[in-house]
Amino acid sequence: MYPPGMPPRALGPHSICGRVWRATHELPETDETVLYDEAQNQLLVLSATGAAVWHLLDGQRTLAEVATFIAEASPEAPANIESEVVDFALVLAGRGAIEELHAD
Repeated sequence: MYPPGMPPRALGPHSICGRVWRATHELPETDETVLYDEAQNQLLVLSATGAAVWHLLDGQRTLAEVATFIAEASPEAPANIESEVVDFALVLAGRGAIEELHAD
């Protein structure tokens, strides 16, 4: 995990990330997911798309594979979905919610 306030090193499409924080609530009426960081006593609410990405960061898939899964499951996904997934992973890593396990 990255120290709070420190930017994560570069993640890319071939990075494999795992979850550090845990999901505490899933809100079926909005498809949002609430994450909790016990160390910092912080909550983070993810949108439906963010929650989908979060659940796919299982330590097995690369970020490119996560993006492909989202694109195939959601025809309205933007053309630049891979870069959006990488950018979102960088935000989560910067908050300490995920960590890079290794790159393919």
